[in-house]
Amino acid sequence: MMPPLHPRFSEGEYTRRYQAVRQLLAGQQIDGLVVYGNREQGAMLHYLANFTPRWESFLLFPAQGQPVLFVQLFNHLPDARRISVVADTRWGGSDSAEQLALEIRERTLDAARLGLSGAVPYQKYAALRRALPDVEWCDLTGDLTRLRWIKSPEEIQRMRDAAALTDLAMKALAEGISPGMQEKDLPGVMQAALRSIGGQLELCYLASTSMSDPSVCVPAQNPSCRVLQSGDVVITEIGAGQGGYAGQIHRPLTVKASPSKEYRQLFDVAAEAYHRIVEVIRPGASEQDVLDAAEIIHEKGYTIYDDLVHGFGGGYLPPVLRTRQTVHGPVEPFEFQENMCIVVQPNVITRDERMGLQLGQLHRVTRDGLEPLQSYPLEFIVTS
Repeated sequence: MMPPLHPRFSEGEYTRRYQAVRQLLAGQQIDGLVVYGNREQGAMLHYLANFTPRWESFLLFPAQGQPVLFVQLFNHLPDARRISVVADTRWGGSDSAEQLALEIRERTLDAARLGLSGAVPYQKYAALRRALPDVEWCDLTGDLTRLRWIKSPEEIQRMRDAAALTDLAMKALAEGISPGMQEKDLPGVMQAALRSIGGQLELCYLASTSMSDPSVCVPAQNPSCRVLQSGDVVITEIGAGQGGYAGQIHRPLTVKASPSKEYRQLFDVAAEAYHRIVEVIRPGASEQDVLDAAEIIHEKGYTIYDDLVHGFGGGYLPPVLRTRQTVHGPVEPFEFQENMCIVVQPNVITRDERMGLQLGQLHRVTRDGLEPLQSYPLEFIVTS
């Protein structure tokens, strides 16, 4: 048999996922599930269909029977049929919510309890309510997300491969940076290194500033036209991957200069915080263990801007943790479990927010603690 044109997991892996979803539905006496996805929120749809939507899509997943995937736009349909593991992948017509409602009625689910996953736009939800007034809708977004916390062996291997691609991207960046380049040139340096082996730059946050007169403290989501100069520092959050899964790595880089004393101090605190956090995370550890370990950042007179720790793998996952002094709301109880994938990424900054850097990477939780999936050295990169 010819290999698939796009990465996909084994039939057994999808059977496992489908059984877990149907067990969840049975436990809550729910007759089916509707998963909404688009460019910004396609992780659950990809998890069940192997398709990452670029536009609005709906997956109808009945408790009994075969699923159906409705795709917008019409010209996206041929590609979706090549990629999706859902045999019945269709165009959603001029109105995907209308087509979905018709299919729900066709399957005699128009007076059923149906789960919803994803932030369905108000207009689409209102249209479904009008077309299906007897359906009882239940939000299952959180319950379904929990199914993705613990990774299967196939997912872990996919993430190892993605981590290797991410290491390659960071290596290319370290070797390719030079004065005179603009920040916006740097993603292309990494993508060029990935292209020949089928990798894709999925996450590229970075920012540069002069170490002698700093003005940024956290990687930016939109690289600017700023021209790099000798004596600059570049702070990064990079992820590359394939098939819906990415690695993640955070390293600071200097441009033709050694780190200044102030930046070396920032790096040392970030490294100490990173190692303390890594040391405490293992099966059975709690969010409070992480928060205790992170106190060193504030004890040293610094603070953070970005998340300290977050789950990862096929999307951004819990736990999303900051420090006690920077938390944005109540800290939900959390217990780490084996085969979760976790990013530890302290973004240590000065309190005036003029300077900062980020240090970290992706890990797997093993029975003995955290295993780094990235292999690039945990160091302050000095480019020449």
